[in-house]
Amino acid sequence: MERSFCLLALLAAIWACSIAPTSPSAEPTVPAVPTALGGRAIVIEGSFECGAASLPWARGVDPAQFNERGAVSFAGPEAEEQIFVSPTFDVGAFDECLVSWNARHSPSTGFGVEISVSRSSQGDFSPWMWIGEWNVHERPALLVSNFDDARIDVDTLVARTAWRAIRLRVRVRSSDPQRLRFSLDQLAIVPSLRAVAIKSEPTLRSTPGATPRLPVPFRSQRAEEARLAPRICSPTSLAMVLAYRGVDVPTSEVARRAYDPFHDIYGNWNRAIQAAYSLGVPGRLERIVDWTRAGEFLVQGQPLILSIAAKPGQLRGAPYASTAGHLLVLCGFDGAELALVNDPAASSAAEGRLAYALRDLETVWMARGGTAYVLGPRSDPSPGDTDRRVGTGSH
Repeated sequence: MERSFCLLALLAAIWACSIAPTSPSAEPTVPAVPTALGGRAIVIEGSFECGAASLPWARGVDPAQFNERGAVSFAGPEAEEQIFVSPTFDVGAFDECLVSWNARHSPSTGFGVEISVSRSSQGDFSPWMWIGEWNVHERPALLVSNFDDARIDVDTLVARTAWRAIRLRVRVRSSDPQRLRFSLDQLAIVPSLRAVAIKSEPTLRSTPGATPRLPVPFRSQRAEEARLAPRICSPTSLAMVLAYRGVDVPTSEVARRAYDPFHDIYGNWNRAIQAAYSLGVPGRLERIVDWTRAGEFLVQGQPLILSIAAKPGQLRGAPYASTAGHLLVLCGFDGAELALVNDPAASSAAEGRLAYALRDLETVWMARGGTAYVLGPRSDPSPGDTDRRVGTGSH
């Protein structure tokens, strides 16, 4: 799907927490300083703990730790539930918004994330609109996905006209309330104004200097089962960067975790970020619309997973003529004109370690939104995080 955006400069705010009536064991803790600015995203960092601290986390490289079906239903009668509500973010005009998260949970615990918008921070807000979930096998029976001219398009809030204020809600349930355990470690919000970007013709902006190719191991999506291979550019790109971060797991396992059963896709953006975190690697969604910003990530040893769409002739040298939606890994720059990438659509490393013209990538990536996955260095185990089995080395 086509997605075009212009990034806004945003100010982070303190995250607040409110709780539905629950047992005393489910009291959360609020971090003293949970906010940080990360590029153009509002990045809220901190530990929101609820539930029994003695329970293990459903986290690690062991496939048995991941419940493919999902443990929790939101479709049944009202159940005991933890609810975390953000303050209002007055971010200026926006007509699109991405949300991503890093959360730990016990095997019986799942959660859903909802967004509400308003024309002003003091005005009436929309109903809560469901934008994603994890470890859930049934969504709410009365799920709200649109209001006025705003709607949820799979993993993105999109609108025909500008809104101004955002708030978020995280709903946590467990199939066994006595075994509920949850920690929201990071949440990222990326509002943007698509209408401005549509009016702008792509131009080669602030070209970077040479940046050596980062040693991201190459993987081909074509190496997987024939029924799966055409659909898993996102999990394959994730698997490459996970391996770079020291978490070497089969691409098929990454795909299993990233799969969105509600839309039957492997490329749900917010689910991809949580899938990486379920393997111990933190991350977030970003939107990047100039090469200086992209270069800042790469200089710090941070590869980027880019979401692109290309019409015939727009991406010269690619192993496909066109694509309605594809993801690949940006690994470096060869001077001021070429981007060094790992493109999982190729059959081998020799064919997939490519150099694309910056002007072409600007057209197929930045002008279509500049959406990127940013997967950081592997996080250290938290106290009681007994199921972390991802080794010790990282780049």
